[in-house]
Amino acid sequence: MHAKPSVCALFGWFLAMLVAPPSSADSGPSTPPKPTAPSPDRRQPTVEWNPEWARFRTAEYLATSVLVLTDVAIVLWMPDPDPRWDGALPFDGKASTALRAGTGPARQRAQMWSDRIHELNFVIGLTEAPLAAGVAHGNWDVAWQLSLINAEAYAAAGFVQLLSARLVGRVRPFLDSCREAGERGEGEDFPCKEGGRTLSFLSGHAMTSFVSAGLMCAHHGRLPLWGSGAADASACVAMLASGTATGVLRVVADKHYASDVVLGMLLGFGFGYGIPMLFHYRSTAAPKSARAPAFVAWAPTPVIAPDRLGVAWGGIF
Repeated sequence: MHAKPSVCALFGWFLAMLVAPPSSADSGPSTPPKPTAPSPDRRQPTVEWNPEWARFRTAEYLATSVLVLTDVAIVLWMPDPDPRWDGALPFDGKASTALRAGTGPARQRAQMWSDRIHELNFVIGLTEAPLAAGVAHGNWDVAWQLSLINAEAYAAAGFVQLLSARLVGRVRPFLDSCREAGERGEGEDFPCKEGGRTLSFLSGHAMTSFVSAGLMCAHHGRLPLWGSGAADASACVAMLASGTATGVLRVVADKHYASDVVLGMLLGFGFGYGIPMLFHYRSTAAPKSARAPAFVAWAPTPVIAPDRLGVAWGGIF
């Protein structure tokens, strides 16, 4: 999410959805589809949008469009920050000592694999559920809703990650190795000449991968996209494992501190799982007195202070 290809891919995906004609069942953002009886000879469970679930609203179209454009603008025009936070937390030092690869080529391989797995996680998280609903189950109305929800989650998480990285200005951990090599009179090792040296916080790779995991768990937990409870649960578990591998490899490659990765994972899963569950998969049919407070706006926000590092959750309801 912090890289230009991911942001541009999300931008293109959302533009395509805006210009593509929705299915006939989606005549308006808030019009529920008419329930259809499942075919008696269908082997897999029917995938239908529950009439009690909120469909993508007009306000969400507007908010997602603004967030996607803002993400693109940050990547293209907001410069890398000056160093504002240089150094490791106590937990970071222990994790780096245990996980960081000992040589430049090994760190380079770890970065390459983290990039590839991160890109795969992003593509799968963005497209798997809509394609399963549309291609495997023939319900393109559900596919449309899932596509919009996915774009919303990535756009919101991307805004937090991209802006945090540029406001915090945390120096990447590999610069410590570069400085030590220079003091010893050795040549600069990989990746000492790379850009983005002050964009360590938060880990975009970890955050994007866990947005994908959150979306996978939310969609497969509410819709039988793979046909059975065990199969759909395995989709959630597999994406969580893939996202964890991405985060660990970022520490192995010396690109991020462990705190950058862990907080990115938590925030990413919060957006990926929280947005569909709070805004769409809750029943809207129960009386207001029987429902939990509906959030009009919410967001997980990093809390950074000399004596603490954490996440604050805030909302208006």
